[in-house]
Amino acid sequence: MPSEGVLSEALVSTLREFKVFPKVESFKDEYDVKRAEPTENMLKVAKEKGVDLLIFPIVKRAEVFYIGTTGAYIPNLILWFFLDCCSWFVADEEYGYALEGNFEIVSVHTGKKVFSIPIGVEVKGALDDFQRGWKIWGIIRVPSSLNDGNWDNVRDTLTPHLVEEIKEAVLRGLLVNFAAYTTTSEFAESYKPREVVAVKPPTEKPPEERPPEEKPKPPETATETPTVVEPPKPKKPVLFAVVVGVGEYKDKRLGKSSFAIEDAKEVERVLKELKAYEVKTVLLSDATKETLEKSLSEVEECEMFVFYFAGNGATAPEVETGKQFLLLSDSDIKDLDSTALSLEKFSELVSNVKAKNKLVLLDAGFNSSGAGRTIDIGELKANPPAKFAFAEAKFSTLSACTNSQTALTSPLVKRGFFTHYLLKALSGEADENGDGAVSAEELVNHIKPKVEEQAKTEGIEQTPLLSGDPSVKIMLKEEK
Repeated sequence: MPSEGVLSEALVSTLREFKVFPKVESFKDEYDVKRAEPTENMLKVAKEKGVDLLIFPIVKRAEVFYIGTTGAYIPNLILWFFLDCCSWFVADEEYGYALEGNFEIVSVHTGKKVFSIPIGVEVKGALDDFQRGWKIWGIIRVPSSLNDGNWDNVRDTLTPHLVEEIKEAVLRGLLVNFAAYTTTSEFAESYKPREVVAVKPPTEKPPEERPPEEKPKPPETATETPTVVEPPKPKKPVLFAVVVGVGEYKDKRLGKSSFAIEDAKEVERVLKELKAYEVKTVLLSDATKETLEKSLSEVEECEMFVFYFAGNGATAPEVETGKQFLLLSDSDIKDLDSTALSLEKFSELVSNVKAKNKLVLLDAGFNSSGAGRTIDIGELKANPPAKFAFAEAKFSTLSACTNSQTALTSPLVKRGFFTHYLLKALSGEADENGDGAVSAEELVNHIKPKVEEQAKTEGIEQTPLLSGDPSVKIMLKEEK
């Protein structure tokens, strides 16, 4: 299992990177894991350094486990009989790593636990022979042939991915749950001891012993104190989002879009947590063309409009250049023009939305190669146009790839590559200038190099593309 030290280092780097607290100190002193509390010495050192809160991890369960073989197992088994050394590099076995525990928050002033952030994360990954520790007979007898050294290799391979999930869970727990808890009376009770001030009763002399000047004066006429009416707080600006995930298609020739529904739900959740806005969302799972067009036409007037799409795209052949589409659950490969939403029509619908700022996010591919989030139209041989249809539109669009590429997905994180890093960007990682907001330009600057690097590991080029106004911003924090 990862030691509490590894988790402590991850916690410290996360708190510093995202500036959750103005000051972050790291302590090497041991704490009582069984009693889940810091030692007296740790509290003493913390007070000397001016620290208010201590956060430390408690691991309750950490388990590395074998899931099964992947689709590459049978071909690799054949390869193993003929070219043994080549088979070592094929990721044909899937493993998982699960961790449960807590990050305990203790007040240095009282020594009491004030909050606990539960952690329950799990990652999975397909590994090759070297990543799980080489065994010459392992391809046939796994997992019974694996020894402690092999399981250590599996753990070490999956640990970086597990740590990233833990960081995300801790940030969510601190910025949402713990932040809300700090406003309660329970927190005030356990965070700092009350200061008791002794009040002495006044010593009065009997009326007959008082000098004339000490005798009480007659009460003055009371004047009515005017009631102070606080001005109402200004309303938050409205962010309206239409979030679409299409994973299944009635026309089976359009294939499937892996993790599209999950991606859409997670994007909706992150948008709802933006404290700077009054957020209104419409979530469409496996949307039809009719329901999507209707939802876009009914968007309320707002300060910020966000559209997100996860699903397959396609380029259908035309006389000269290809025409590009977002594929909906009722689309028909033989009649895309009538049953899918063309980017020209989509651009028109978004342009009609009454919003001061508009941001479109597309995790879809359009090269019709059959890889990633697009379809294989085979003999039709579609030629992508020179640029997207919305390139000149009056809104900002961030696409997962160029018009001639495709958008990949990752079975390891169960996300689209683009969406995985988009979620991290919206959590604050992309706020380069620290102004509490992320612009479209900051989003693409943060997401593009990470997606490009990830795609290279799959032997494919994927380059996120920004079209339109790069200065469109999403506020991450409420303006004071």
